[in-house]
Amino acid sequence: MSGFVKVARRDELDDGQVMAVQAGDAEIVLACVAGEVHAVDAICNHGHGYLDQGWLDGHAIVCPLHGGSFDLRTGAPVAPPCEQPIRRYAVRIEGGDILVDPTGQ
Repeated sequence: MSGFVKVARRDELDDGQVMAVQAGDAEIVLACVAGEVHAVDAICNHGHGYLDQGWLDGHAIVCPLHGGSFDLRTGAPVAPPCEQPIRRYAVRIEGGDILVDPTGQ
């Protein structure tokens, strides 16, 4: 699957919230920080925790299992025990819809 697909309505995601969505075969977490929507892998690659069950710390999303975190803007790990980056996904807002490219970046 390639190209952008609708995954949610913009009014479903308030600032400071996270939401799990599916885009093709990709399990993705949307997060809104300072009005900007980010999209990353839904599952922590360290402990296999579901990141939508975690919380935001600035531009980082924190895994609920071990407290490691990833930068939503880059996918890079920012707190141990996470060591490997997670995938980011391009996001577009069109009208009232959030679209994500499930092929990742």
